[in-house]
Amino acid sequence: MKMLRLVCVVGSMLASVVGGPVANASEVGLQSGSTVVRGFAGRTVTFSHISLNETGTNFVQVEPGALVFLDVDWSSQYTSSYCPGCIQQFYVGIKDQGISCLYSGNTARTVRGQGYLELTAPSEPGFYVVQAASSLQFSCTKQASQLSDRVQGAIAMIQVLPPAAADDAT
Repeated sequence: MKMLRLVCVVGSMLASVVGGPVANASEVGLQSGSTVVRGFAGRTVTFSHISLNETGTNFVQVEPGALVFLDVDWSSQYTSSYCPGCIQQFYVGIKDQGISCLYSGNTARTVRGQGYLELTAPSEPGFYVVQAASSLQFSCTKQASQLSDRVQGAIAMIQVLPPAAADDAT
């Protein structure tokens, strides 16, 4: 299995703070747990063992400027007759900030892999979603603009706490 590494600085707030720190991901609409299943172009893609900062969960609260690490296992199962010869890519990242290509190849069979993403938390308090995406191209793109900044479908979320709340949490 191949480990991928992406280092990027996240600069724009993707969703506003809704009254300060929250207790868990479900309070802001993120599917809780460490497995998220998505459908892409006739394939069922499972993102599992999603872990932010080695917590074993897909939600983390951090101080501004802190390092955030995402580890994820993924598998793709061919679930239709759509485009059996296509080359498909799977990505994770944050819209307009950074993207990591997890895989590029034929997915007309079950394929599996691991991904790793390293981010520097923004200085601006708020909620930032980590999304997964797919494309049918000949190779991976480096365009993070294709990622959604919506909570719906997110595989993980980072909450950057206001400085006072970060101090109180320690």
